[in-house]
Amino acid sequence: MTASKILWRGTVWTALTVAVASAQVLEIGAALPPVEGEPLSGGTLKLPEAARGRAALLVFGFSQDSAKPSRQYAERFEQEMGAAGVAYSLPVIEGAPRLVRGMIRSGMRGDTPKEFQPRMLPLVKEEAIWRARLGIGKDKDAGVALVVLDRQGKIRFRANGGFSDALLRQVLEAARKPD
Repeated sequence: MTASKILWRGTVWTALTVAVASAQVLEIGAALPPVEGEPLSGGTLKLPEAARGRAALLVFGFSQDSAKPSRQYAERFEQEMGAAGVAYSLPVIEGAPRLVRGMIRSGMRGDTPKEFQPRMLPLVKEEAIWRARLGIGKDKDAGVALVVLDRQGKIRFRANGGFSDALLRQVLEAARKPD
């Protein structure tokens, strides 16, 4: 390996380490850091902007095993909240090789109902930063993180875990609190 490659890798590693170290855990009452990307339906989705005016549930999934509980949370949230709430799924696929990401997106599109595709936003960057912000480790069971936003885009609730009715009740309670 050439000296310039070693220097480049060292610089990238240092920048990533600094970014992760400075990524603060999401605090209740704080504004959600901006999230932007291409949802399964195409175009651009910007959060928290897109959710303004309604309570929102953001479901971050960090493993293939998180797909089912992520969908359960999103579907049940929207059923329970009706027009007052909206759910967004944010599967993190940065770890997948770039050549495979298109196939992953295609598979997601095939498995996701058309009406939910505009709210399914695969994340292809900043995985380490989001893991730090959400307190998600690398273990397989810690693959789902939930964030409830109020109508102004401020964080109202945050939790990690697989699907449970008890955790869903906490999510719904937080979403229904008046601003």
